[in-house]
Amino acid sequence: MNCIMGKISRCKNMHITGQTTFLQPEADGTLNGNTSLVAEEPSTVELIQEGMIFAALCDDEDYDYYLVRADTSAFVLGKRTTDEWGTTWPQGTPVIRGHYYIKSGNNPLLNTLLCKNYALIPAVSVLYIIEGGKNKNKLKLNENDHLSILKVLEERDATI
Repeated sequence: MNCIMGKISRCKNMHITGQTTFLQPEADGTLNGNTSLVAEEPSTVELIQEGMIFAALCDDEDYDYYLVRADTSAFVLGKRTTDEWGTTWPQGTPVIRGHYYIKSGNNPLLNTLLCKNYALIPAVSVLYIIEGGKNKNKLKLNENDHLSILKVLEERDATI
Protein backbone atom coordinates (compact mmCIF):
# COMPACT_ATOMS: atom_id res chain seq x y z
CA MET A 1 0.00 0.00 0.00
CA ASN A 2 3.01 2.29 0.45
CA CYS A 3 3.44 2.41 -3.29
CA ILE A 4 -0.12 3.54 -3.97
CA MET A 5 -0.10 5.95 -1.01
CA GLY A 6 2.92 7.82 -2.39
CA LYS A 7 5.61 6.41 -0.04
CA ILE A 8 7.69 5.36 -3.02
CA SER A 9 10.90 4.78 -1.05
CA ARG A 10 9.17 1.95 0.90
CA CYS A 11 8.02 -0.02 -2.17
CA LYS A 12 9.46 -3.54 -2.39
CA ASN A 13 10.60 -3.42 -6.00
CA MET A 14 12.32 -0.05 -6.27
CA HIS A 15 15.18 -1.76 -8.12
CA ILE A 16 12.91 -2.30 -11.14
CA THR A 17 11.24 1.12 -11.12
CA GLY A 18 11.12 2.57 -14.61
CA GLN A 19 11.34 -0.83 -16.31
CA THR A 20 8.36 -2.20 -18.20
CA THR A 21 7.36 -5.65 -19.28
CA PHE A 22 4.69 -5.97 -21.93
CA LEU A 23 2.60 -9.11 -21.98
CA GLN A 24 0.69 -9.62 -25.20
CA PRO A 25 -2.60 -11.52 -24.81
CA GLU A 26 -2.85 -14.31 -27.37
CA ALA A 27 -6.05 -15.47 -29.10
CA ASP A 28 -6.14 -18.61 -26.92
CA GLY A 29 -6.34 -16.54 -23.71
CA THR A 30 -2.71 -16.98 -22.68
CA LEU A 31 -0.12 -14.26 -22.20
CA ASN A 32 2.68 -14.67 -24.76
CA GLY A 33 1.77 -18.34 -25.14
CA ASN A 34 2.01 -19.17 -21.40
CA THR A 35 -0.53 -21.99 -21.09
CA SER A 36 -0.23 -22.11 -17.30
CA LEU A 37 -2.49 -19.04 -17.18
CA VAL A 38 -5.36 -20.75 -19.01
CA ALA A 39 -8.08 -21.87 -16.60
CA GLU A 40 -9.78 -25.20 -17.23
CA GLU A 41 -12.80 -24.23 -15.12
CA PRO A 42 -14.42 -20.81 -14.78
CA SER A 43 -11.90 -18.65 -12.97
CA THR A 44 -12.48 -16.59 -9.87
CA VAL A 45 -12.22 -13.42 -11.93
CA GLU A 46 -15.18 -14.48 -14.10
CA LEU A 47 -17.38 -14.47 -10.99
CA ILE A 48 -16.63 -10.86 -10.01
CA GLN A 49 -19.42 -8.35 -10.52
CA GLU A 50 -19.84 -4.67 -9.70
CA GLY A 51 -19.82 -4.05 -5.94
CA MET A 52 -18.09 -7.29 -4.97
CA ILE A 53 -15.02 -7.19 -2.74
CA PHE A 54 -12.00 -9.29 -3.64
CA ALA A 55 -8.37 -9.83 -2.66
CA ALA A 56 -5.64 -9.15 -5.22
CA LEU A 57 -1.91 -9.77 -5.39
CA CYS A 58 0.26 -6.88 -4.32
CA ASP A 59 3.89 -5.92 -4.03
CA ASP A 60 3.89 -3.99 -0.77
CA GLU A 61 5.81 -4.60 2.45
CA ASP A 62 2.87 -3.43 4.60
CA TYR A 63 0.24 -5.66 2.98
CA ASP A 64 0.07 -9.36 2.15
CA TYR A 65 -2.65 -8.60 -0.41
CA TYR A 66 -4.89 -5.71 -1.43
CA LEU A 67 -8.63 -5.65 -0.85
CA VAL A 68 -10.58 -4.06 -3.71
CA ARG A 69 -14.23 -3.17 -4.30
CA ALA A 70 -15.08 -3.85 -7.94
CA ASP A 71 -16.70 -1.05 -9.93
CA THR A 72 -16.96 -3.35 -12.98
CA SER A 73 -16.71 -6.97 -13.90
CA ALA A 74 -13.58 -7.98 -15.82
CA PHE A 75 -13.09 -6.40 -19.24
CA VAL A 76 -10.31 -6.08 -21.81
CA LEU A 77 -8.75 -2.66 -22.35
CA GLY A 78 -9.43 -1.39 -25.86
CA LYS A 79 -6.46 0.96 -25.73
CA ARG A 80 -3.42 1.70 -23.57
CA THR A 81 -4.88 3.13 -20.34
CA THR A 82 -3.52 4.84 -17.21
CA ASP A 83 -5.55 4.55 -14.00
CA GLU A 84 -5.83 7.30 -11.37
CA TRP A 85 -2.90 5.81 -9.41
CA GLY A 86 -0.64 6.38 -12.42
CA THR A 87 -0.31 2.75 -13.49
CA THR A 88 -0.41 2.25 -17.26
CA TRP A 89 -1.70 -0.96 -18.83
CA PRO A 90 -1.30 -1.92 -22.50
CA GLN A 91 -4.20 -2.45 -24.88
CA GLY A 92 -5.62 -5.95 -24.56
CA THR A 93 -4.99 -6.32 -20.81
CA PRO A 94 -7.89 -7.99 -18.93
CA VAL A 95 -8.65 -5.77 -15.90
CA ILE A 96 -11.24 -4.95 -13.25
CA ARG A 97 -11.87 -1.31 -12.38
CA GLY A 98 -12.16 -0.79 -8.62
CA HIS A 99 -11.17 1.05 -5.46
CA TYR A 100 -8.62 -0.06 -2.85
CA TYR A 101 -9.22 -0.54 0.86
CA ILE A 102 -6.62 0.52 3.41
CA LYS A 103 -6.12 -0.82 6.92
CA SER A 104 -7.90 1.10 9.67
CA GLY A 105 -5.56 1.35 12.62
CA ASN A 106 -3.52 -1.59 13.90
CA ASN A 107 -6.09 -4.32 13.24
CA PRO A 108 -5.33 -5.89 9.82
CA LEU A 109 -8.95 -7.06 9.58
CA LEU A 110 -10.44 -3.53 9.71
CA ASN A 111 -10.42 -1.68 6.38
CA THR A 112 -11.71 1.59 4.92
CA LEU A 113 -12.49 2.20 1.26
CA LEU A 114 -10.35 4.78 -0.55
CA CYS A 115 -12.94 6.50 -2.72
CA LYS A 116 -10.81 9.19 -4.39
CA ASN A 117 -8.86 7.22 -7.04
CA TYR A 118 -9.91 4.26 -9.11
CA ALA A 119 -7.46 1.50 -9.97
CA LEU A 120 -7.26 -0.97 -12.82
CA ILE A 121 -6.52 -4.37 -11.31
CA PRO A 122 -5.11 -6.98 -13.72
CA ALA A 123 -7.49 -9.92 -13.84
CA VAL A 124 -4.59 -12.35 -13.32
CA SER A 125 -3.95 -10.85 -9.87
CA VAL A 126 -7.37 -11.77 -8.42
CA LEU A 127 -6.90 -14.21 -5.53
CA TYR A 128 -10.15 -14.55 -3.64
CA ILE A 129 -13.71 -13.19 -3.50
CA ILE A 130 -14.98 -12.09 -0.08
CA GLU A 131 -18.27 -13.90 0.56
CA GLY A 132 -21.07 -11.49 1.40
CA GLY A 133 -18.73 -8.54 0.91
CA LYS A 134 -20.59 -6.08 -1.27
CA ASN A 135 -20.65 -2.27 -1.45
CA LYS A 136 -19.12 -1.66 1.97
CA ASN A 137 -17.16 1.52 2.76
CA LYS A 138 -15.99 0.01 6.06
CA LEU A 139 -15.03 -3.65 5.99
CA LYS A 140 -14.23 -5.92 8.90
CA LEU A 141 -12.66 -8.90 7.20
CA ASN A 142 -13.63 -12.27 8.63
CA GLU A 143 -10.56 -13.99 10.10
CA ASN A 144 -11.39 -17.16 8.14
CA ASP A 145 -11.36 -15.14 4.88
CA HIS A 146 -8.02 -13.59 5.86
CA LEU A 147 -6.52 -17.03 6.56
CA SER A 148 -7.98 -18.42 3.32
CA ILE A 149 -6.40 -15.60 1.33
CA LEU A 150 -3.04 -16.26 2.99
CA LYS A 151 -3.41 -19.95 2.12
CA VAL A 152 -4.09 -19.09 -1.54
CA LEU A 153 -0.95 -16.92 -1.54
CA GLU A 154 1.10 -19.70 0.06
CA GLU A 155 -0.13 -22.25 -2.50
CA ARG A 156 0.55 -19.82 -5.34
CA ASP A 157 4.09 -19.17 -4.10
CA ALA A 158 4.74 -22.90 -3.83
CA THR A 159 3.95 -23.37 -7.53
CA ILE A 160 6.19 -20.56 -8.75
